[in-house]
Amino acid sequence: MFGCIAADIDWIKLNYDGAVNPSHQLAACAGVFRNHHSIFLMAFAQCLAYVSILEAELSAVLYGIERAWAMRIPRLIVETDYANVVRLILLGCNETNLVFNIVQRIQDLMGKDWMVRIHHIFREANQPVDVLAGHCLRQSNSELLFSSITTFLSLSINVDYLGTCFS
Repeated sequence: MFGCIAADIDWIKLNYDGAVNPSHQLAACAGVFRNHHSIFLMAFAQCLAYVSILEAELSAVLYGIERAWAMRIPRLIVETDYANVVRLILLGCNETNLVFNIVQRIQDLMGKDWMVRIHHIFREANQPVDVLAGHCLRQSNSELLFSSITTFLSLSINVDYLGTCFS
C-alpha cells in the first residue's frame, strides 16, 4: 500500500517534487503541505530556469522550507522520493559541488529554532506533487499557490489519501 501516511500529531508534512522538461528547457518544483490528519493545507508550484533534476528537487525543498518557516510551522516533516536529496541535506557536500549553495541554505534553515525531519519515501506515495510540478511545466506559470484543492489535483490527492495498492 502506497499513499499519504499521516504525520505525527502536531507535525505538518511537506511532500515535494522537482520536474524537468529537457525538450522545452524548463524545470519546475512543487510541494503540498498537509496536517497530521493528512488534510490538505496548501500547495505551491514554481517554474525555474532550466536546471538539472537534482537542482529542481533541492529548489522544491528550499522553497517549501522557506514557506513553512514564514508560516511559522514549528514541526515539519519533509518527504522526498529522491534519496540523493536526503543524503545531500543530511551530510552536506563539498564547496565545489554545483548544488553546494542551495544545500547550505537548506541546512541553515533547518538549523533555526524549529524541528525539521527529512525522510525518503516511495515515488508512488508522491503522486500529487508530481502532478502539480507537471502542471506547472505545461502552464509555464512562474509561481502558483493553492489554498484549496483544485480540480486537476483532486484525483491524485484523493487517491493518495486513500492509498494505492500494487500487486
